[in-house]
Amino acid sequence: MGIENPPAPRLAGFSLGPSLRLFLGTFGLLLHLVLMENDADRYLRQAKACLDEAQKATRVADKEAWLNLSEEWMVMAEKAQRESSYEH
Repeated sequence: MGIENPPAPRLAGFSLGPSLRLFLGTFGLLLHLVLMENDADRYLRQAKACLDEAQKATRVADKEAWLNLSEEWMVMAEKAQRESSYEH
C-alpha cells in the first residue's frame, strides 16, 4: 500500500493540482515572513546584499559605492532598532 495524496481542493469548479498547492503554500509562507519582518531586519538584509555586491565588484569606484550604500543601510537599521525598542 502506497501513501495516498489527499484529494486536491476544488475552487469554483477547478481542481488545484499538487504543483499549484505547493506554489500557493510556499507563496503564503514567504508572504508571512515578509509581513513579519521588521524594518531593521529588512535594512540589515539590504546592507548585507550591498556588502556581497562590493565583494564581487571589480572596479574600485563600484566597490566604494556598494560599501557606502551598505553603510547607509546599516545606519537606517540602527535607527529602526532604536525606534522599535522605544515602542515596546
